[in-house]
This record gives sequence, C-alpha cells and structure tokens, in this order.
Amino acid sequence: MSFLPSIYYRTPSLRSAPKISQTLSPLFDLLQSRYLLQIKYLFTDKTGTLTENTMFFRQCSVDGVKYVSTDGEIQQLNEDNNNKELAVSPWPVSVTALEDFLVTLALCHTVQVTSKSKAKGEVTVTSGDTMCMVDLSHRYQASSPDEKALVEACASFGVVFEGQHKDTLVLTVQGHNRRYTRLQVLDFDSAAPLCTADRKCMSVVVREDWSGRLWLLTKGAESSVLRRCRAGLRTLAVGRRELSDHQYQLFATQLSEARMMMEGREEAVRKVMDQMETELTLLGATGVEDLLQEGVQETLESLRVAGIKVWVLTGDKVETAVNIAYSCGHFKRFMTVLSLTGLQDVEHAAARLQQCTQESQAEGNYGLVVDGSSLQVLLDNLKDDFYSVCSRCIAVVCCRMSPKQKAETVRLVKKSKERPVCAAIGDGANDVSMIQEAHVGLGVMGKEGRQAVRCADFAFAQFRFLKKLLLVHGHWYYVRVSTLVQYSFYKNVTFITPQLFYAIWNAFSTQVRGVKKSGVMVTELYAVLGSPRLFI
Repeated sequence: MSFLPSIYYRTPSLRSAPKISQTLSPLFDLLQSRYLLQIKYLFTDKTGTLTENTMFFRQCSVDGVKYVSTDGEIQQLNEDNNNKELAVSPWPVSVTALEDFLVTLALCHTVQVTSKSKAKGEVTVTSGDTMCMVDLSHRYQASSPDEKALVEACASFGVVFEGQHKDTLVLTVQGHNRRYTRLQVLDFDSAAPLCTADRKCMSVVVREDWSGRLWLLTKGAESSVLRRCRAGLRTLAVGRRELSDHQYQLFATQLSEARMMMEGREEAVRKVMDQMETELTLLGATGVEDLLQEGVQETLESLRVAGIKVWVLTGDKVETAVNIAYSCGHFKRFMTVLSLTGLQDVEHAAARLQQCTQESQAEGNYGLVVDGSSLQVLLDNLKDDFYSVCSRCIAVVCCRMSPKQKAETVRLVKKSKERPVCAAIGDGANDVSMIQEAHVGLGVMGKEGRQAVRCADFAFAQFRFLKKLLLVHGHWYYVRVSTLVQYSFYKNVTFITPQLFYAIWNAFSTQVRGVKKSGVMVTELYAVLGSPRLFI
C-alpha cells in the first residue's frame, strides 16, 4: 500500500528540487504518513526554512554614522538630506572607527579560504591618505551564511581576509599585510541542539604581531552583546576589548581548567566566557538581508485555509521576525497582533497575559509575538494561561529562542488537553530538538548541513513542497487507510458470519467447513473490485 505512493511522491519533488538536494531521498518514514492529514499545528524555523539563507550585506552603523553597500562599494548615508547616499570612495584613513569595525568583522569568525581566483581588476591603493575599494578575489567557505557574507563584504570594502596558517591570521588593509595570532575561539553556543546556554555571540582573542597588543573581539545578537558592553550607542552588535598579558593568562588558565572538568563542564565554561566577554567597547552594528523562498506565502495561506495553525520559532530579534512574518503573509494587515515581550518577572508576565486574554476574547483575528526571555517566564510559571492565549491566535511568532525553548514550545502544545498532532520543520542543527519532539518531523535540505534532514521523517528541498505533502499526499494516505479499515472489517464480517450460522448445525463444535474457500473467495473478490482504490 505504501510502495507505489512513495515512488509517486519522490519523482515530482526531485524533479523540482535544486541540484544540492538531489543527493538525498525526499521520503524517510512511511509509517508517519498516517499523521499527515491530522496535523493541527506546524512549527517552523525562519532562516533557511522560510528564507533562502543566502545573506547579503546591506548596511552598517559605525560610531553613529550609517553606511550602505551599493554595487560592492560602501557609501555613507546623509540623514540630513533625506538619507541620500554619499559615496565614501576613496575612504579616508582618518575614519579609524570604520576601519576598526571592519577589521573586527574580518577577524572574528571561523571562515576558511578555500581557493583564490583571478581578480577582475587590479587592487588600487593610493599613497598615504586614502585607500580605494578592492575586487573580491577570494572564495570563502563558512558554516554560517551570515559569516561568509560579512567577510566577503569586508573584502570588497578593502579589508581582505587572506587566510590562516595554523593560528596566524593574515589581513590586507590599505594594501599592507597585517598578521594576528589567534589565541582563543569562544564559539556560538546556540548552534548546539541541546545547549542550555544563551550567549548568542562568539569571540576570539588575537594578538597583533607588530605591537604585541591583545584584543578580545566579539560579535553576535545585540541582545547578547549589548549587556556585555559599556555605555555607548543603543543598537550595536560588534565590540572589542583590549587585554593585558596578565588578564589573558588568567582567563586562559580558568578556561583550560573548566574544559577539563568531569562534571558541570558546560556551566563552568560558560561562566568563564561570561567573565571574559565583559567591559567591551562598542564598535558598530551590521544589517544583513535574507530573501524569502519561492512559494512561501502561497503555502502558508493554503495551510491556514486547511485549518493548520502555524507557529514561527526563530532566533532572530523581534523586529526582524515581525517584518518577515508580514512579508511572507504569516501576519496579515487586518490582524490584531498581541505582544508578550520584555517580561522580566512573574507579576509583570501575569498582568500582561491577563490583558492579552481579555483582548483576545473579542471577535477578530489575532496574532501573537513573544520573545525568548518572556517565553521562559511563561513556560515556568504560567504555562496553561499562555497556551490558552496562543490557541485563540491564528499566527504566532516566537523570537530569540534557543533550541531547548523550541522543543519546550512543541511539547507545550503536544501535551495540551486537546492532544493535537504537531509537525515541526527546520533546516539546521538548532532545529533537531524541535523536529524530534513533534509527531511528524520535516527536514529542509539547506545550507546548514544535514542534521535536520537526517533526524526528520520526511525531507525535501524547499518549504513550498510542504503544501503538496500535507494537502495532497496526506489526503491520499487518509483515503487509503480508511479503505484498508473498511476492507478488514467487512472481510471479517463476510468471513465469520457463515461460520456462525454453520455452528448451529454442528452443535457449536470446532468442526469447520468451507473456511478456506470462503476466505479465498472474499480476498479475491475484494482484490478485483476494491484494490484500485488502494492506490489512488
């Protein structure tokens, strides 16, 4: 019953899938097909699932000045003249803040230089006072698309990451080589599926070879970086701190001891990292754009019409997630969007939750936005009331979430009184816990590896294939299962009824007559008359 439908499912998806996804079967677990038409809640990641996960550097803010990327060149926005773009090429060396910002981005990463291609033009370096933009002549390989986009942007703006040899990092700034020794790398912790920490940033410790100065360079989500910085601009996500030899040796010793602990290792390492990433000097903020996938808006609208509630669970900040929700049609302009953000304690959360409950009781269409810190307070103390508000909303967006919180959110809905069938879809390692927690796990073969795909029940190339999986194949599987149930029931009735009447004439003994003949007759008749329906 499952062989022919599975073959039919494979062909259209592979024929329409990008080349990168044709190396993997689009269907894993046929036993989960019985849930497809019963799904009531869909939990989806944003980056790489609803979007292409193809990042483009668009703008940055450094020392209170906004810069934009236009045709591979950096240009300054003149806010006094209606944000008219002013070219900053050649780029004055006196703008040390911009140079420090780009150097920090060019050093704080784990990008590898895989090859060097021929440059389209020659690198032009003027003498002394100014420097011009350079053509990108390197190919970079990174585990994160946004890291690659930032390094490529720095290279196009004149700060080129040449690569590394062992622990030595080489940059080209103003046509001159600079060498740095990388001493420590404090990775992002939110990429781990079961990680409980919430740093959402990464840092490197480097030493300038020509001066011997030590620097701690940090980048990450502004909610994480800002609380580690001293007073400065309001919306910055890149910072640095100069370290003395004594400070670094102390931190390195503590970090080494924490990493060798047998018990409580992750917590000890996190505490040492938090101690290192303090008193940072703010440098600037970056703006990276990610494009929506094809067919996302139509797919979300079809799922909504089918009665499936969609929750977007993302690690992005509130503003970005809400903008994407509107652009993809998850939030509608006619919706009343409720907000549960910035909740610090139980009393504040209870009061705000009561207000949202009263607002959602009136007739209308409602959406909900909640951030990670508020969600943790609600899950720990007001779980039932929070789910009651969510159940009245057509669309829900949860922002700044860790992988553990994604799984807890799925578990909240799955263990509710209604016991609805839940599905989760994602493309990265941080979605694995959410996918495994749901009844039906869906993986998208994207640019963040195959961890999500390997843990999922179904896998395909893009989010738009979800529409056909649930609404077409889910319906067909439901028809086949119902046909099989009817076949089993009526076959047993037809098979047992003659034996019951025959038992009256044989004094209810164990003697049987015609059992094999009647069984074969019923099976063959149903195979001839009813089997075509099994393969609809």
